[in-house]
Amino acid sequence: AIGDLLVRYNTLIANDEERQLVAQLRTEIEAYNAANERLMPLSRAGAARVDEAKAALRGDSMTTFRAALKTLEQLTELNAKGADDASKNAAET
Repeated sequence: AIGDLLVRYNTLIANDEERQLVAQLRTEIEAYNAANERLMPLSRAGAARVDEAKAALRGDSMTTFRAALKTLEQLTELNAKGADDASKNAAET
């Protein structure tokens, strides 16, 4: 689902910085999904593997999530700045 949204978002990219951030976000989301694919069997195993599941959650899953969140925040800031700049330019004309 997120991958499909990023494909659609690619058609709206305004500059190279945004293109780089979207590519980085895609990579980080893929890493997060991979971490969760490893986590799910551990969590489904119940008490026998609860310590492994906690370690996976606190490790790769959290690390990749935080990286994607940081990139998403940068992308949001870039778009907000672009909107502000466009508004100022429109007001000047």
